[in-house]
Amino acid sequence: MKIGITNAKFFAFHGYFEQERIFGNHFVINLQVEVPDSLFQTENLDTTVDYGDLYAICKNQMQLTKELLESVAFCILEDIKAKWPKVLHAKVRIDKIGPQLGGPLDTSFIEVEF
Repeated sequence: MKIGITNAKFFAFHGYFEQERIFGNHFVINLQVEVPDSLFQTENLDTTVDYGDLYAICKNQMQLTKELLESVAFCILEDIKAKWPKVLHAKVRIDKIGPQLGGPLDTSFIEVEF
């Protein structure tokens, strides 16, 4: 069974360069977790992964300024592991909208999974 959120939009101050941390940027997160089907034996939200909690984890980590998006993604996955030890697999992708890389492009991204 897979549970996730798509295109969660945030404005945050992540970046290796000082200007990125001063002026901020727009980011989009896509997150997916895989859990055993046995977690869905009842209609009890406490026995499964709540996608509202997934969003809250992303929001919390986006508020904590880091130099590398890889660090943000790693912290999101660590929070998921801590809250739901039964998660079998998780993947997070963070897109940075309109990065200034010397030419036209829509996004840059990192993707991390366990």
